[in-house]
Amino acid sequence: MTTLDLFYSTFFALLMICDIFVLIHPHISIKKYPIFFLTFSAPSILQLHLDFSSMLFVSLAINSILLVKFSKKIYSIIYIPLAYILNCILVNLLAFTIHILWGLSVEEINTSIPCLILIDICTITVTCPVLYLVRLLIQKYFIHAFEKMNKKLLTLIAFAILLCAFLIFMIACILYMVELSDQKYFMLIALLILYFLLTISMILIVLYTIKKNYEAQKKVEYLENLNE
Repeated sequence: MTTLDLFYSTFFALLMICDIFVLIHPHISIKKYPIFFLTFSAPSILQLHLDFSSMLFVSLAINSILLVKFSKKIYSIIYIPLAYILNCILVNLLAFTIHILWGLSVEEINTSIPCLILIDICTITVTCPVLYLVRLLIQKYFIHAFEKMNKKLLTLIAFAILLCAFLIFMIACILYMVELSDQKYFMLIALLILYFLLTISMILIVLYTIKKNYEAQKKVEYLENLNE
């Protein structure tokens, strides 16, 4: 195991822990976070060391289940893959910015500890406020939809986001494995963002429909009680 592998794995685990804290605190005890650190860092090390990309999918799924178990909030199953997608998009945007400003190749960025530290700090700085905003929006507009949602439908939504996270990871791998021109580099990052927006748009449509059905049901119940 190289120093870079250890760095990547440690940062990935810490970043995901920060995301979980922002999204779910205080519904999880602080004592549970070391468990998340292990369940994120260990698969990440195996993925990098053995070049086994499917380990990411397994890691996100296992930690999503653990998050539901610890928080007792079934809708929290979408939090971890959603956070990973935002992190992945942001990391690649920052890497592309460094590539344009300083002319560094992707390989040079990935082997430069100062560049990686800069990207890591910027990622945490930007991701946490964005996820906090996501949490506020869910709590304000969609919490009742999630609570009333059929478990099978919620599982299907979680799987769609998880699949989106895995496909975005596979696209991101192309950025690291192949030397691309600036135009193709930008197009792949745009593809990451567009695919994410498409997935989120479909999920928001489902949530909006469920919310409207819930509101209509409440109005019907109110009218029935009023008639009685």
